[in-house]
Amino acid sequence: MPTNVFAGLFDDPEPFQNAIRRGHIEILPTARGDFRSELVRVDFETVWMQRANENLPLIRHGAVSADRVIILFLPERDQAALRYCGLELSGNDIAVMGSELLTVSSSAPTGWASMSLEPQTFAAAAEAVTGREILRPSKSHLVRPAPEILRRLSALHRSAAALAKSDPWLLAKPEVAYAFESQLTELMVRSVAEGAPARLTTGTVRQRAIIARFEEFLQMRREQPVYLIDICKAVGVSERTLRAACQEQFGLSPTRYLWLRRMYLARRRLAAAEVQATSVTEVAMANGFWELGRFATEYRSLFGETPSTTLRRAS
Repeated sequence: MPTNVFAGLFDDPEPFQNAIRRGHIEILPTARGDFRSELVRVDFETVWMQRANENLPLIRHGAVSADRVIILFLPERDQAALRYCGLELSGNDIAVMGSELLTVSSSAPTGWASMSLEPQTFAAAAEAVTGREILRPSKSHLVRPAPEILRRLSALHRSAAALAKSDPWLLAKPEVAYAFESQLTELMVRSVAEGAPARLTTGTVRQRAIIARFEEFLQMRREQPVYLIDICKAVGVSERTLRAACQEQFGLSPTRYLWLRRMYLARRRLAAAEVQATSVTEVAMANGFWELGRFATEYRSLFGETPSTTLRRAS
């Protein structure tokens, strides 16, 4: 299979989240500002890799495909850490993704890098490199590889992404693609197999279970506004317990998180609507904003334009 390369710039979270390979991820910016992101994908025959930069702090939640072994790490060791499923993902770690719903949050503009292999390819490579079989994990966890291994993995990943933007034709050459694939595969396997796993506390495991039920409920109501009382009933915990879990996983209270989610639902509906068939009032009330003046003020503060401007631009 020839190497497939994609490089794109985005000014809207929705097309950006849809462009991320092998994921069903919803992205929610948590700060004011014009959203900007860059995504580079390189699909070799066996190794698939992605690399992104984002100019706003975000919450990402959803699921990744269960048919790949996927790792996630920071492109630069000195960049701000990510919060990955309740754990701090620093520039010294990699996240090995499991099959459960995941939550990744950032408190500052950041970037991320990922790569994946099919389970059978990963298992065969692990046996060749380490002499033992390593299966795809069911639970997400962090691993701290040897610094030199992670440095080489990051540098090679960075080089492939740079070529994808400047000279993609080079990556299509079989000998170049094979060289990248072989080295990336070895370094990925060694990072996972030889790294020191982070210990999960009982509290982290419990909070992760709460957030997983939270995310499952949101997935069922993906295009509908939901409220705190709905979440507490569905998840089966008190508001206080849910608040502690959301603060640990998202860095936000559940009230703030749901408010942001309803704001972005309103924006998506305004951006997709026809002026003649839809009004700002209708969209605002459908998403639980009853104080229309306050909604317009907060909308403009968050998105840099009024709701009516978004609606007019949609037409």
